[in-house]
Amino acid sequence: MWLDDALSDLEVSVVMRDVDFDQELALHGIFIDQIAGLGHGRFIRMASGTLALDTGSVGSKSTTVTAKDNVGHEVSATCTYSVIFDFTGFLPPIDNPVTGKMNGVKAGSSVPVKFKLGGYQDLGVLAAGYPKSAEFPCGSAPVDVVPDGELVSIFSASATGLSYDMLSQEYSYVWKTDKAWAGKCRQLVVKFIDGQSRFVNFKAMK
Repeated sequence: MWLDDALSDLEVSVVMRDVDFDQELALHGIFIDQIAGLGHGRFIRMASGTLALDTGSVGSKSTTVTAKDNVGHEVSATCTYSVIFDFTGFLPPIDNPVTGKMNGVKAGSSVPVKFKLGGYQDLGVLAAGYPKSAEFPCGSAPVDVVPDGELVSIFSASATGLSYDMLSQEYSYVWKTDKAWAGKCRQLVVKFIDGQSRFVNFKAMK
């Protein structure tokens, strides 16, 4: 005679973190059911399945997987993940921080800040108040985003602010620098509504 114990475990085999916007992705689950036999010990029955994940909009999300055996025992597990834009780095003439180069700019000039997000994602992709910038000592370029408390809003040389070119599939924000920054270094921070913060370091020259 066999007695069907409650489902003992539900394992989600893929731990999700950040996934790209509109990426086709499925969560794979492994379900473990233990069956006890009187005088016969117990054995394990396993099954698996997949569940499509929602990646149609950016932000933090969660999905719950539920397993149910033949006699009604049920167990659930929840997986959390974040859907983010497919940011591939700033485009020329800007050098990204990973290059180890400091970007030079003439104080008071306008700097085209260009990037791609895997196609057109609307013009409302920037977090409120961004881009922002902050001054830092020129002898020690930051390797991460400076603290929020040091950041101040910047001005665009364009009346429209952020724009998008359908042909090149590039976003562009023309940053108007200040003549008073001559000889100083600043970090430009671009934050998106998906929570990503990207930065680039500049030295303003006379």
